[in-house]
Amino acid sequence: LWIHDHQGRINRGQGRNVAVTVDYCGARWSGIMDKYTIEQRGDGDSVLVVDWVHDYEKLKWRTVWSNPFLPAWFQAPRAFMLAGPVDWVLKVSLFLQLFREHNPLLNLPDDPLNLNSWLTSLDQSTWNMVVRPTGFLESMASGRVWGICIARWTNWHDMAHQMLEDAELSVRCDRWLTGDPPPWPGARLRHGTLVVDIVDKSGVYLG
Repeated sequence: LWIHDHQGRINRGQGRNVAVTVDYCGARWSGIMDKYTIEQRGDGDSVLVVDWVHDYEKLKWRTVWSNPFLPAWFQAPRAFMLAGPVDWVLKVSLFLQLFREHNPLLNLPDDPLNLNSWLTSLDQSTWNMVVRPTGFLESMASGRVWGICIARWTNWHDMAHQMLEDAELSVRCDRWLTGDPPPWPGARLRHGTLVVDIVDKSGVYLG
């Protein structure tokens, strides 16, 4: 089985992670494989049992650097701070952490001798996770609650959950698959990209 062939997937360049999407009644659930086991049943059949976790788990371990533009050995200031509408603040803070992972000045490209690979830090068509953009003025006009995020080597989930609760906002994670409408006008994404958004599901309309 393809899932069980762990080393084979790596050797073929298919990665060690396995993602799944389930579409039902216009909604999509997406997640990643947590673990799998092979169970021997009483009738002699061998069954592959896979445990999946929601894609939000990826955000629970996403570290917020004090300064996403500087190397690990020199982080100044000592804490990351940003103020503004809660959805904008949290989206910017997550985007900066994702940008850090693709910044060739901090993380060498896969092929350092390919000069073009040094110019793709903002080419989100190569990223496996992106943040749906929201402008500062757009957040202001929507009447979002303001907040200040402060983080020093904490993960994004721990920093964000209290702010999200106070502002009655929720994180939305969607897997973009080829053929889906773009998550925002002009978006260029690769198949299977995780798109993170912050939305209002409180049922309260501010008009």
